[in-house]
Amino acid sequence: ARYTDGGDANAKGITKNNWVTSEASSSDQSAAGGVNGNMKATLVVNQVSVDATSEDQIGRIIVGQIHGGDHEPVKIYYRKLPEHDKGSVFFTVDDSSGNPGDRINIIGFTDKNDIDQDASGDPVEPENGIALGDEWSYEIDLTGDQLKVTVWHDGYTYTTADSIAYTKTRSKQTIRNSSDTDAITISDFYAD
Repeated sequence: ARYTDGGDANAKGITKNNWVTSEASSSDQSAAGGVNGNMKATLVVNQVSVDATSEDQIGRIIVGQIHGGDHEPVKIYYRKLPEHDKGSVFFTVDDSSGNPGDRINIIGFTDKNDIDQDASGDPVEPENGIALGDEWSYEIDLTGDQLKVTVWHDGYTYTTADSIAYTKTRSKQTIRNSSDTDAITISDFYAD
């Protein structure tokens, strides 16, 4: 099924093969195959790329996404760098025009633009990451304009503490390991 917010997708038509959020018009909700959305997966990543044309693509794989009319509002990635034993899970949210928006780290932090770097500026091995061959699960829940992503691995739950508004908002979001009292705060998250 394909998600549509009722925007440009109306030109193609909303059918029973599409789903919409409860923010869509009542006629679009009636025409769609479902209202709001929830996607769950349990998976094992066995291999990732070791080289790429762009450094940010090395070791990165898309493990889940929701398709929009002409973009993907939500993508979940797994990334393990070649010199690391464990990888990270993060998701991106497109803005309302379909352009790539913010990136939210869920578990492990392995990119050079993150704060977990050693003295040389290289990314640090994530302590709470996911190794190749490990089984883990995720859930994407999109209800109205609220998005929540949860990851389960090795007996721990990592989630956005509060749902993220998919429409124009500004708020602080917290990623929390539910078995730990410490939280990582991501300040000034924007999802246009």
